[in-house]
Amino acid sequence: MNRIQRANCLDQTPSIKTVTLNEIPPTKPTPPDTQPAVSSATIPRSVIAEYGNLKNHAPPAPSAPQVVSIDPAGLVSRGDQLLGMRDVTSARLFYERAAQAGDGQAALRMGMTFDPVFLERSGIRGAQGDPARAISWYDRAAALGNTTAEELKSILTGRTK
Repeated sequence: MNRIQRANCLDQTPSIKTVTLNEIPPTKPTPPDTQPAVSSATIPRSVIAEYGNLKNHAPPAPSAPQVVSIDPAGLVSRGDQLLGMRDVTSARLFYERAAQAGDGQAALRMGMTFDPVFLERSGIRGAQGDPARAISWYDRAAALGNTTAEELKSILTGRTK
């Protein structure tokens, strides 16, 4: 096909008419007073029988919030990783969350992050030791069944006397 034949083909294609917004006729919304009213007369009897009186029908109660399960061992493991990187503040967040879920190991580790003896032995610098908070966390760990907590508490209390 040469140029002339192509030009003729273009001339033979149907043209597309461009419509502007001004050319589209507006539609009128249905006035509210002409819309059918919903009443017991317009609702099929089978629906009324199935659902009872609609005036007294309460909406369904919202579903109970979903409880998210927590993996305390995973939280403790992540806390250990952070503590290994000398990030005591972040490690405490993970330990505390796991301890709130009832994990005795997490409460023990939380106490260790406040224990000046542990902080000194592990070479963690910059973390503030707080014997009173360490003892409090050791007591909580013991209450959650961790037997090591009593040993660490006795070492700490023997040193702070």
